[in-house]
Amino acid sequence: MKIQFIVVGWYYTFKELNEGLLELKNNNDSVDVFWTCHNEPLDHIKENFDYKVFDNIGDEYGAYQQALDHLSLDDDTYVFFIHDDMIMKDWSFIEKCINLLNSGYKSIGNCRE
Repeated sequence: MKIQFIVVGWYYTFKELNEGLLELKNNNDSVDVFWTCHNEPLDHIKENFDYKVFDNIGDEYGAYQQALDHLSLDDDTYVFFIHDDMIMKDWSFIEKCINLLNSGYKSIGNCRE
């Protein structure tokens, strides 16, 4: 089982998110983080994460699709799509989501779209 975070980046400045993702990545071999960017990321992102700058086509939906097309993900990979301006208060959502997916849910979201 792999866990892939795909982060859409415009701002790059939310320290808590960046530090949390870095900690997840560094402390768990099954977690990867990829930034799909529509402008050049900050050095902190470049130095700590995989990333690619894509043309700004289709807003965040286009950015997520560009990342999926770019990455070679296995069928057993759980993918979390996230904006770079999120503040995570509790990272246990990862385990909760995976448990729901394993119980039959096809997708889980926290917004109306």
